[in-house]
Amino acid sequence: MAEENAPSTVKRKGGRSRLLTHAVIAQAAFALVDAEGEEALTVARLARRLGCGTMTLYGYVESKSAIVAMLPGVLLDDLPPLGVDGPWDAVIEDCYSAVYQRLIVHRHVTQAIARAPVFGEEQVRLFEAILAVLDHAGFSVEEAVSMHRTLRTYTLGYALLQISYEGAESPRRAWLEALEPEEFPFVTKQRDAPASAVDADQYLRGLRDILAGCAVRAAVRPAGASSVPD
Repeated sequence: MAEENAPSTVKRKGGRSRLLTHAVIAQAAFALVDAEGEEALTVARLARRLGCGTMTLYGYVESKSAIVAMLPGVLLDDLPPLGVDGPWDAVIEDCYSAVYQRLIVHRHVTQAIARAPVFGEEQVRLFEAILAVLDHAGFSVEEAVSMHRTLRTYTLGYALLQISYEGAESPRRAWLEALEPEEFPFVTKQRDAPASAVDADQYLRGLRDILAGCAVRAAVRPAGASSVPD
C-alpha cells in the first residue's frame, strides 16, 4: 500500500466532500468511543460515520487496535505548554492535573486506552516536556523517568478507580457500612472521613504527596552523587 498515507476525498451527504486523513479518522473514532464506549467502535461503524467504504478505511488503519492507538493523541492534544521558569512542582502538578481531568471527562476513551496501552507521538511530546522541566529543576535522568512513571501510573490508575466508582452504584459503601467497629475499628473510623472519598480533591492530595516525596528523595542525595551509572 504505497499510497496508504496519502489523503483521499470521500463524499458526504449532500454531495459535499471531505478529505480523509489520519487526523480526521482519529477525531471521528474518539467521538464515537467517547459517546458510546469502545464496544461501539468497529471499522465498519467508523467507516459509515466517516462516509467512506470499509476498504477505503483499511487503507489507513490495519485494525481496530490501530484505531484505538490513535485515541491518546486526541486526548492529549493541545495541552497547555510546560514552562521551565516556574516552580517545577507547580508545573508538574498542573500538567498531570490537566491530564487527569481529561481522563475523567472522557471516561470511555480512558477505559479503552487502559485496556490497550499504546505510546504515540503526543505522549512522546508530553514525556519530552516533562523531562525538560525536571532536568531544569536539577533532577537526574533516572530520577525524572522514575517520577514520570510513578505519576503516570498513579494518574491513570486513580482516574480508572474514580470512573468505576462513579459509573455505577458502588458496593463499597454498603460493604463498609456493614462492618462491625469492634472487629475493624480503624477501617470503620475512616469510612466517613473526607480522605476516604475518591474524587478530584483526593487525587490532588495524592499527587502532591508524591511530588513532595520525590523532592525530598532528590534533596537528601549527597551532592555530586549521581544516580546514573558511569
